[in-house]
Amino acid sequence: AVLTAMARQTLEQRDDAVFLTALRAEHPEAETFAGFLGQAHNAGVRVDWAAYYAGTGARRVGLPTYAFQRERYWLTTGAGTGDVAAAGLGPVRHPVLAAATRLGTRDEWLFSGRLSTDIQRWTQDHVVQEVTIVPGTALVELALAAGERTGCPALDELVVEAPLLLEDGVVRQVQVTVGPADDNGRRDVALYTRPEHGGDDEPAETICHARGVLAPEAEPVAAEWAVQWPPPGAEEASVDELYAGMSDLGYDYGPAFQSVRAVWRAGDEVFAEVALPDGTSGDGFGIHPALFDAAMHGSLLQRGADQTALLPFSWSHIRLGTTGTSRVRARVRTEEGTALRVDIAGEQGEPVLSMDRLYMRPLEPSQLADGGRARRNALFEPDWSEVTPAPATAHVVVLGEEFADLDALEQAIADGAEAPETVVATVATPPGDGPDAVREAVTDALGLVQRWLALEWLTGARLIVATRRGLAVGDEAPDAAQAAVGGLVHSAQAEFPGQFVVVDVDGTEDPDWAALAGLDEPRIAVRDGRARVPRLARVSAVPDTTPAFDGTVLVTGGTSGLGAVFARHLVERHGARSLLLVSRRGGAAEGADELVADLERLGARVRVAACDAADREQVAGLLASLDEPLAAVVHAAGVLDDGVVGALTAEQVERVMRPKVDAAWHLHELTAGMDLSAFVLFSSAAAAIGSPGQANYSAANAALDALAARRRAAGLPAVSLAWGLWSDTTGMAARMDETDLARLEGMGLRPLSAELGLGLFDQALGLDRPVLVPVQLDQAALRRQSSAGLLPALLRGLVRTSGRARTTESLARRLAGVAEADRAGVVLDLVRAQVAVVLGHGSADTIDPDRDLQELGFDSLSAVELSTQLNKLTGLQLDGTLAFDHPTPQLIAEHLLTLVAQQAGEDGPAAGGAPLSEEDEVRAMLAAIPIEDLRETGLLETLRDLAAAVRAPVSG
Repeated sequence: AVLTAMARQTLEQRDDAVFLTALRAEHPEAETFAGFLGQAHNAGVRVDWAAYYAGTGARRVGLPTYAFQRERYWLTTGAGTGDVAAAGLGPVRHPVLAAATRLGTRDEWLFSGRLSTDIQRWTQDHVVQEVTIVPGTALVELALAAGERTGCPALDELVVEAPLLLEDGVVRQVQVTVGPADDNGRRDVALYTRPEHGGDDEPAETICHARGVLAPEAEPVAAEWAVQWPPPGAEEASVDELYAGMSDLGYDYGPAFQSVRAVWRAGDEVFAEVALPDGTSGDGFGIHPALFDAAMHGSLLQRGADQTALLPFSWSHIRLGTTGTSRVRARVRTEEGTALRVDIAGEQGEPVLSMDRLYMRPLEPSQLADGGRARRNALFEPDWSEVTPAPATAHVVVLGEEFADLDALEQAIADGAEAPETVVATVATPPGDGPDAVREAVTDALGLVQRWLALEWLTGARLIVATRRGLAVGDEAPDAAQAAVGGLVHSAQAEFPGQFVVVDVDGTEDPDWAALAGLDEPRIAVRDGRARVPRLARVSAVPDTTPAFDGTVLVTGGTSGLGAVFARHLVERHGARSLLLVSRRGGAAEGADELVADLERLGARVRVAACDAADREQVAGLLASLDEPLAAVVHAAGVLDDGVVGALTAEQVERVMRPKVDAAWHLHELTAGMDLSAFVLFSSAAAAIGSPGQANYSAANAALDALAARRRAAGLPAVSLAWGLWSDTTGMAARMDETDLARLEGMGLRPLSAELGLGLFDQALGLDRPVLVPVQLDQAALRRQSSAGLLPALLRGLVRTSGRARTTESLARRLAGVAEADRAGVVLDLVRAQVAVVLGHGSADTIDPDRDLQELGFDSLSAVELSTQLNKLTGLQLDGTLAFDHPTPQLIAEHLLTLVAQQAGEDGPAAGGAPLSEEDEVRAMLAAIPIEDLRETGLLETLRDLAAAVRAPVSG
């Protein structure tokens, strides 16, 4: 009643610091204080801990303020290393804390140590939404360790103020302060960290992560429940599904935190068997933070539809029993929404830990990022991972050897020749070196792809487009024309998954084409006989200085869009005092006068020139007219002319190539010999990842990336920035409709704010990298794509997998377990959900099953994306024209049911008839398995051998 009354008072007065201080002073016996904090949080009360602990609230209610107004002593020697006694400290045997000292005469204590992903390697495995967080259980463990050494081994309460974030290569100094004992023997405890720097005079931000109260009583609750194991009447649940579900929510845990070995449910309780992995030990801890954290993972099974990521907020009444263990049994009960009660025992039933209550609260993105961290989490570079193809004996045809071209191969098949499973074709680089060669190679590649798509005799076969030195592995200088060919095919792969592979060779020897075709990889580079695949890797390096430009900076596309944004930034941030802004319309461009006036007010001299940068003579004349040296080039110009690859024209290729590739090449050649400090090319993340409907754009940007790598290899300045989406109407987003934007966001590309994008630009300029990808990724979207098997290969290294990946069931297999009357509804729900994803709608409920998809906003790209996703989710082979051949969700659903019935036989369960015979059931199962899965598991050749043996004539 007292708590309720005071809660009302708080809500009315909104004086949180005074209220909570008074509560502690007047009701020190209230064991539900941490519980009250959870209630207050849910009621919208903000606890101003900073004000309280600074003394403001304490003084206003007449309480002492000394407890948190003391000089802080930071340990400068390493945890577990050095002579702490020389610093006046006593040693502490603990995996994190290294030293302790008593402060003055008031029985106050200070414990110090160090934390980092290198020192405590288990912390690397606690990743939430791509940020490494020290788990709240570690804060509890540190408080308990300090309490045990000061006569207060129980933790009455601990409130988390800020998550403890770790970055690779950064050591954080840890401080645990313990106040003097009160009349009941209880002590205040607080935990702080700050980054470790080289000198004591360097300023470092100190963060308080948690505050609480230690108590002298320490007897844990008995654990009779753990003696009979597993618990009687409990139903076993899937550990694989548990961790897959956690991954979907953003808990990207590594092995140390994937410690649940078995889990059971019984009513409102979850029981788990938990063991640390080999190489991780509980020695030295009261309870290892990873073991404690994993003991609570089973609570996710009790949350039902409440699927949001949570972080610990307040802990209450934690008592330890047996310490240092590495294997336990846990019982977790969910109470009052997200609150947990936890009991942990050893394998013989001995108590290890009991906790009355843990309140959780939803994770807010602002808790995990600051400006610098956001930049470090949004800059990537291409990296290469080696893969080992499995030997394969598939029938391969290399064009130019047995058959001259696809026409000759098709004629041979029509005449009765065996159809190959893999065809290898090469697109040669025309003579010369420059934009004309790039354009001709891309046009030839487009013709090859379109001819392949028109073939009627090679259903299910794969086309390997072989390029030579088109991908830059390491410090290589790639061929721009070959790179552009690979870029065009990369976009075609997004439209027709499984039909195309790009294999880039170094010319040393012919690779095993059949084995490479069996890899689930769209792009493969073969160097010295070894296969490598590209992956995006996060760039954590931060340059020490921001480059300044002494001379004229030329910006193409400089009068609008990103060009205008960066023109301002170059003046404000990089000190540019002379700008040459180039566009086709020059000063007549909309907003050019206002831009020039703004830049001149900032102190810059600005010249706007009407120049077609794709015209070499115009560019040469412009550079010759400069009255001071050229300091830098920022090539931001570009246009889009999207279309599905099957209908793309040479004119569309030309329209996109000229402002991108021709202009870049002219600037590259005409600035030869100039002392440039920067040569920046604006490329596209969508093209790098593989965006359907942008084959021409992808080819052009691949050529830019290759040019940057070539310049770097020659010792010239260059960086190609493959930008993601920008927010508002800036950059590429300004030329896209809502469906296009929804498609890219569905791929996991979140819009960059202007502040973040400009910060990434600054970071990129100071790094020695030829190609960088500044892009804000939506980790939840990436995880959804990964779970559905739709994640682009380039992004696979950015989604942490549990090793327990769920497989997508074919539609036939899924329907086999569904009642006949419900099958049509199941398929329609599937179709509506994917239509909603393509259109960017939040719910399938908004999709009218009988409305024409074109009226809903579908175009040719949307149709390709829908068929691609349904192919993945159903195991069927659907044409890209699906949405036009069957123009409503209802008609598509009916078509899918028909295809499944044809696979299973007209009388099969999917068609609503009698059960399948064993032979038909096997046929249906085989038909539902994608050919790639059979090939990867080695079953394809076995099935062929069995079939050949059955067909072989019997002699004698």
